[in-house]
Amino acid sequence: MDPTRRIDTHDPTAESQRRRALASAHVGSWSRHLVTGVAQVDLVWCQSLNLDPCAGPDHIERWARRIHPDDADPFLRAHADLKAGGPARAEFELEYRILTLDSRWLWVLQRGRITRTAPDGRALEAAGICIEIDARKRAEVEAHENEQRLATALWGARAAFWQIHRPSDTATRSPYWYAMTGYSREAWDEEPQPWLSRIHPEDRPQVQRLMDEHLEGRSQYLELRYRLRCANGAWKWIMDRGRVVEWDFDGQPVALIGVSIDIDEQKRAELALRSTEARLETAIWGAGVGLYELDCITGTTFWLNDWCARFDIDPCEGAEHVDRWDQNIHPEDLPAARARFSGHIAGTEEYYDAEYRIRTRSGRWRWIFERGRVIERDAAGKALRLVGTCMDIDQRKRAELAVRESEQRLRLALEGGRGCLWEWDCEQRVFNDAYYLFHGVDPAEGRRDPEFWRNRAHPDDVARISDADRAVTDGRLEAYNAEYRVMHADGRWRWMVDRFRGEGRDENGRARRLVGFAVDITAEVEAREAMRAQATLLNLMRDAVVLVDRSGIVRLANPAFHALLGAPEGTLIGQPIRERVIAAVPEFPGITQAGVQQFMARSYGARTTREIDWNHPDGRVLRLVLTLTPLEWEGSLGVLGVLVDVTAEKRLERQIVEAAAREQRRLSSDLHDGLGQELTGIALMLKSIAGGLAEGVRPARAQLDEIVGLVNHAIESARVLARGIAPVSSEQGGLPGALRTLADSLSAMRGPKVRFHDRLGGHCRITDEAATHLFRIAQEAVANALRHASAREVCIELGATEAGEVQLEIRDDGQGFPEDSAASRGIGIQTMRFRAEALRGTLELHSTAGVTVRCRVPVD
Repeated sequence: MDPTRRIDTHDPTAESQRRRALASAHVGSWSRHLVTGVAQVDLVWCQSLNLDPCAGPDHIERWARRIHPDDADPFLRAHADLKAGGPARAEFELEYRILTLDSRWLWVLQRGRITRTAPDGRALEAAGICIEIDARKRAEVEAHENEQRLATALWGARAAFWQIHRPSDTATRSPYWYAMTGYSREAWDEEPQPWLSRIHPEDRPQVQRLMDEHLEGRSQYLELRYRLRCANGAWKWIMDRGRVVEWDFDGQPVALIGVSIDIDEQKRAELALRSTEARLETAIWGAGVGLYELDCITGTTFWLNDWCARFDIDPCEGAEHVDRWDQNIHPEDLPAARARFSGHIAGTEEYYDAEYRIRTRSGRWRWIFERGRVIERDAAGKALRLVGTCMDIDQRKRAELAVRESEQRLRLALEGGRGCLWEWDCEQRVFNDAYYLFHGVDPAEGRRDPEFWRNRAHPDDVARISDADRAVTDGRLEAYNAEYRVMHADGRWRWMVDRFRGEGRDENGRARRLVGFAVDITAEVEAREAMRAQATLLNLMRDAVVLVDRSGIVRLANPAFHALLGAPEGTLIGQPIRERVIAAVPEFPGITQAGVQQFMARSYGARTTREIDWNHPDGRVLRLVLTLTPLEWEGSLGVLGVLVDVTAEKRLERQIVEAAAREQRRLSSDLHDGLGQELTGIALMLKSIAGGLAEGVRPARAQLDEIVGLVNHAIESARVLARGIAPVSSEQGGLPGALRTLADSLSAMRGPKVRFHDRLGGHCRITDEAATHLFRIAQEAVANALRHASAREVCIELGATEAGEVQLEIRDDGQGFPEDSAASRGIGIQTMRFRAEALRGTLELHSTAGVTVRCRVPVD
């Protein structure tokens, strides 16, 4: 037989072969006379799937009665549209469930088109094919869950995969790798040797050496740490781990596979720690601080620097350090120091510090300040390791004791006025102790800086005060009053009013010291500036602010509030709150004294916030967030109202969500109706060719069968992807149909039982965008119940509230979780809340015996 000859479709033998071929592929033909209503479905196909062919004039009605109730109406509408004819209705495609003779629901895909029309354009006949897609439908859910698990694993590990083929010198990298480095694939390949050329020059030799060792078989695994130049020009630390997985016959490596991990933060933290340690060592040396570490179990200590030698003190290194050190402490100071130390070791004190005199090697007493802290304890709280510091305070302490009595009297006098009497020695370039303490600095430390004041004064004030300082010192001015800012030890700028004069002038008239009185006026300046800033801020605010007293009189209103009411600026102050404000915002207190008092009695101490629609005088309807807060104003209670315009944000948020949903539906349609149909056509053509080959040409036929299998697999993959992108569509039962499919698919996996109850009854019209959001909420809630809560049964219920809202409720019998736990603030639940807010709805989460997720949204 000539395999290229055209098959006669009227040949009974050829028709029989065609039917058997279609049946073996689970594809059956159907035809219908649109005038008489006579229709038939391929008998062989129906028998292979245990379906009733419903032959006869009333085929459509009988066939429709066997279709699942959720799918029957779309089926009847599709056939009615086909009968109506016309270019827009010349074709149709529909997926639905049909009841087999053994009472099973079976998913099928029916596709058809008008095959004959009358001269006047009326449709006369239609024909097409039916395809069994039950396995594909069940596989969709499983494939979707596998994709989610893989994506979660990649995201959680923050690992980018790569593979290198040595013979071709090519590398394949995962999308996350490019996202981690900022390159696109095209930009990455622009340079020769794109990976090696972008490694930091200092790291490249080490990387090359380790690569060569592994490729030559001298190391079992490959681990590299290096800096890579990213797309933005910055260097990022990367760690690669991998190994050779394939060799050729000569033992040469062919393929390497591995992962890249972003260790930039870890590496920079390590380098920063090293730098910090070096700076700490330098700072300790410069500050004259001794640093030691004590093993609290053995009593052994060692010093990290030569502080003891610098001050002629025995370091008492080695075992029994504490007892030997205590023997050198002055008897009057030992009890207090030992009590502080013992309390901290026992855990009753947060840290240990003490000032005491210690005997030097030469036999004199020297004042030191010691501070320490336990940095390691065992499980029972027992101290294991302590780190401490010692500072020489001998000079400061002796001076302090000498003037303590006089300073005590002076301190009491100055504390009330937040002032300080200070002296500046022009030759020694030091202040008295009171001045350093006034700025929160230890006098011993302050005296080490001869430019103490200049280094702490505000840059804008230094030149002015320095000129006055020189004028007073030179005798050109007797005294000077100054107001300036200076940095306190707590890191804050503080305002000072300072009056000083020169004393003890030499033969040239130059003062040997300056004496002054400084007063801290920070609180007064900050209060003055705060009031000025608040007034300016209130006037510049885009948010409307109004303050109403007990009688409903406006006491404060910024320009934005005047503009919101269309009133000239300043005209609302002292006037009763307008009636249109009360009409637009029922929660706003009434203009009567009783109304204001009633609101404050109900809400005092609490803040009330809600979104409202505001009719602007120019005709616009604005979306505002209104916040009402009871407030004490000039000794009386009032109500502060703040109105924030969120119209643009709400509009933009909704447009973004709707655009994303439209794009998902477009992608799904392109995949399903475009690529899916084209692949199906190819598969049918290949089947037809395979059926026409002679029995003797088995190799060619086998190859065609293999090609048909690959094409059918591609068809299923395309439709799985299309279903995942747009799971909800009105043509497939809308939201109820999608939720029922979700429940049936999960229950069919022989796992926990998932039930769906449709109590909406088709009374409410839900847009595709709203349906998609509600489906994703249900999908996330069910996934959480099955994945994290170990639920055995999940119930999905779709209905309506008495207020006319659509209500979606998902309940499970899992283990639940505390409502204030981290699980209740996870990314999945946050996503569900965002979707509910995008529909201007609410999402409630309750966890008692299991978890209940309830979402209510308005129908519009």
